[in-house]
Amino acid sequence: MSKLQLSRTPALNVPLRFFLTAPLFGIAAALLLGVGGAEAIAGRWRPEVLASVHLLTLGYLTMVMVGALHQVLPVVLGATLPRGWPAAGWVHAGLTLGAALLGLALMRPGGSVAMIFALGLLAASLLLFLASVAVRPMRTAAGSDTGRGVGFALFGLLTTLVLGLLLGAGSVGDAPLSLDRRWTDLHAVWGLLGWTGLLVVGMAYEVVPLFQHTPSYPRWMRLGLIGGLFAALGLWSLAFASLRLGGGDAWRFLLWGSGLAVSGGLLSFALTTLWLQHRRKKSESAVTLWYWRIGMLCLIAGVVGAPFALMGEGASPWLEIAAAWVLVGFAVSVINGMLYKIVPFLLWLHLTIAFQAQGRSRREVPGVKTFLPEGPARLQFVLHLLGLTLLCAALAQPGELLAQAAALVLGASFGLLGGNLVFALWRYRKKRDSRPSPAGGDPGGSEG
Repeated sequence: MSKLQLSRTPALNVPLRFFLTAPLFGIAAALLLGVGGAEAIAGRWRPEVLASVHLLTLGYLTMVMVGALHQVLPVVLGATLPRGWPAAGWVHAGLTLGAALLGLALMRPGGSVAMIFALGLLAASLLLFLASVAVRPMRTAAGSDTGRGVGFALFGLLTTLVLGLLLGAGSVGDAPLSLDRRWTDLHAVWGLLGWTGLLVVGMAYEVVPLFQHTPSYPRWMRLGLIGGLFAALGLWSLAFASLRLGGGDAWRFLLWGSGLAVSGGLLSFALTTLWLQHRRKKSESAVTLWYWRIGMLCLIAGVVGAPFALMGEGASPWLEIAAAWVLVGFAVSVINGMLYKIVPFLLWLHLTIAFQAQGRSRREVPGVKTFLPEGPARLQFVLHLLGLTLLCAALAQPGELLAQAAALVLGASFGLLGGNLVFALWRYRKKRDSRPSPAGGDPGGSEG
């Protein structure tokens, strides 16, 4: 586990602008599913589903992960971002507008103008982000287990972006370099597993022992898992592309073999994380711990369930349910859990810095937990879990009532998440602008 270099922390608005924007996209995704109803929620190629998935993956997941990396790279990995910090505003603006426009373009097939602008904004913002962390910062960070994981994940983001641009070009017209929707699975796998999955694994090596007070991950896992997953994803992609271009049964065998290797690697990560949480040093159970537990259980269900669904004959909802387990149950859950630890810690850190600059005692700084009380966070966790359950039920047994209920509860969950983060920021600003206490204030702590 790396030693935190708190002196390198960026300005608060650098990561926070990403964190506060993300829940709005979650609300928008839920609203679109609600508008589409039962017919949309069970149809993979329905405009509402395509738009909702991209609002979640780009507007929520990628938004939070890009914001977190602006904090993690300098503070956890010791990297310097000479271009990354000033560019953060441009990256945030381009990602926000691009994700929103992409959702609009997917809702209106044939809207080539919106699609072109969306692809341009997303390409510009994500390439700017990648350029700001690609050379010197990643060279500095690459010496650690988490740094190597971040590097592989960033390559996954680049691959996802390139495939997405080619698919988007194919939807606009007969562009020279374009892909049809038969290649969508390749784009989805790299986005969900190559970008999100590898980043979560790499970040877990730091945040799970640090914030959840567990033992460290085994050395063999820290040294070999991410590289093995990346190699297996590469072989799977090669086999997938070869089959799409007319390859024979040997490529199908490689596809299944490499796919099972990816599933096995993710399964070992999820089981190890649950085992480390069982051995944690503290008995108290925080919301972030439960989010990670649900995330690991859903990851296990998804990677085990997907191969069985693919082996079945005829139309089956189980593949869509497995995808929901991985996207909403794993990825969204883990990101929610991270937010409930990272945001209060950042607010506590910046308040401590502000008080020191004012010559005030650190005893006046409240504890981390006071920025975001456990009660509202637990309520949001319950809503998230209920929304996930209703979503899976609506996929298994399509019905208007289930679809509307799932959309309503998921939207309320994202709305409460955003409200909780705004409340934490309000508490920070109120305390920062308060007058010094004559008696030195109540003692505070950094424990969360």
